[in-house]
Amino acid sequence: ADDPGPPTDAPRVLAVFGTPHAFYAFLPSSYLGDLVARAGGALITDDMDSHKVFRGLAPLSMESVMEKDPELLRVVFHGPEDAARQMLKADPLWAGLAAVENDQMVFLKDDLYAMRPGSEIGRAMDGIREAVRSVKAATP
Repeated sequence: ADDPGPPTDAPRVLAVFGTPHAFYAFLPSSYLGDLVARAGGALITDDMDSHKVFRGLAPLSMESVMEKDPELLRVVFHGPEDAARQMLKADPLWAGLAAVENDQMVFLKDDLYAMRPGSEIGRAMDGIREAVRSVKAATP
């Protein structure tokens, strides 16, 4: 049977990895992509091609991100959260996204989301589920 994909009311999620000025996007086939799908969200990166070395990640195209306008932004980064948050809010492209405008940015710990968390999988899933639910609750 064909996979029907995410529900039509699934929040549009962008999950990125990197430093504040050089992000890669997580693909649905990644570990974090699987968590987002199981929580009821839909990554907006299903049409992006995987990086040749960093499987499960794609080079980020701001044109694609702006066109799809994610409602929720998940960020796994290297560096201080405050600096990344301010950079996203100050950049005109990022600042125009619904997720940034509505402060639906969640900064994730790499030990839970960029690699398999082992016995902490429940905690990792709870964090994703909570963020997806908050977006659904805020959507009219």
